Amino acid sequence: MADAFLDAFERHYAFFGRRPPDHAPRAARVRSRIAPDMSEAQLWDALAAYMHGLSDSHTKLIGEVAIPGRDAGERRRVQDEQGTTLPRMRASQGGESAWLIALIDQTLARLGDSAHQAGRDRIVWGMLDGRTGYVQIFQMGGFTDREDFGSDAWADAELAEFDRIMDEAFAAFEAAGARSVILDLSNNRGGWDRIAKAVAGRFTDRPYTGYTTVALGSGLAPFDHVIEPADGPRFNGPVYLLTSDVTVSGGELATLALRQNPRVIQLGGTTRGAFSTPLAKRLPNGWLLELSNEIFAAPDGSVYDETGLAPQVPFGVYPADAPVTGHLAAIERVLAERGRIARVASGEPRACREGLGLFGRLAHLPKQGGQFLHVAPELREAGGCRGFIYHDLPLLRLSAFDRQRTQDQRPLPILHHRDRYKAVAKMNPERLVALAVIGQCLRSRFFPQVPKPTVRSDRLSQILKALTNKVA
Repeated sequence: MADAFLDAFERHYAFFGRRPPDHAPRAARVRSRIAPDMSEAQLWDALAAYMHGLSDSHTKLIGEVAIPGRDAGERRRVQDEQGTTLPRMRASQGGESAWLIALIDQTLARLGDSAHQAGRDRIVWGMLDGRTGYVQIFQMGGFTDREDFGSDAWADAELAEFDRIMDEAFAAFEAAGARSVILDLSNNRGGWDRIAKAVAGRFTDRPYTGYTTVALGSGLAPFDHVIEPADGPRFNGPVYLLTSDVTVSGGELATLALRQNPRVIQLGGTTRGAFSTPLAKRLPNGWLLELSNEIFAAPDGSVYDETGLAPQVPFGVYPADAPVTGHLAAIERVLAERGRIARVASGEPRACREGLGLFGRLAHLPKQGGQFLHVAPELREAGGCRGFIYHDLPLLRLSAFDRQRTQDQRPLPILHHRDRYKAVAKMNPERLVALAVIGQCLRSRFFPQVPKPTVRSDRLSQILKALTNKVA
């Protein structure tokens, strides 16, 4: 029994490096407690000792333990790392259920007439302040009352119901003219990976890699999980993603995939840090061992098991002294501080932030309608100007063509500010490079298909300093 348990961990557990100590000292701990005549309860305690401090909510031992003097066995479960919020709420008066009911009632009241509760109470959505869509998802699945879990029919029904709810919600956001969306995964308990990917698919118009997976010992290259745009209504403006230490598993997968979308800003609390799909192993006596075997990573290879995904803008969501009203306060904070949150989360270098002010000043230069910029191709290549940049309310578009010097009709910078074209003509080369690289820095933050600048940051800072002095 103990050998089968230890062999499963040695062969398949993927995160000893992130959750020390590793297998050898843990196995020695178990073997020191094994005796030929030990009871089933003592065996359970010995195996549970191996898992002590593992801090992995996806690794657990479940079984029925015979108790002397009792006809029926005792159902037991060993599972570590539930964060801080859930244990606290489970120990509070009324427990976890009372807390969840109070949270949902509070949210429905805040949404008012726009409030909707769907998917067997696992999804709440509506409008805030007349211009912000709100979606809270408590679980990645369980939206239907089917009992054939895991079957193809169950999967089809779950996806169909999720899509129906999202179609209705996102169509309502579009009809209301929503300028941003708060996606609340702060109480998401995980679930089915395909639902997690479908959530991310509601916020993109192009496919992209959300994360990769590989099983320990498979010998295979990491598999790219591509986020496909949803067939139904989507939202492509700013998204404020609310998380906490309750956010776990499928909720974290959705968060990881959404973090690859440059229009999404994660705020609130760090997620739980339990991504891996559990590998189930039945032990010889019937006990069930589940352990983390699959490594989920961001496209750049970063792994967030144990550490969790830290928000770009951190603040409390379920504070100990206000676990219900604190959640509403977090939502109100997002509504009140959207502009500041976007600037803090973007993390552009100082040169780019200065460039925003420069763009504002250039937008008020006299109009030079009909003129085209004549620039050497190598300068234009350094700038790489194309696409859009986003900064609070203005939308600045770079959309002119140097038709005389090039043949490929690639865009060069002319500012489009609130539907008024302001051509920036007769630029010297340094001014053009500065504008181009500033625009590219900003656009690469929000549109990853735009390559990052090829001009060194120190050189850009020098250009900006000189140019700012000229324009001021």
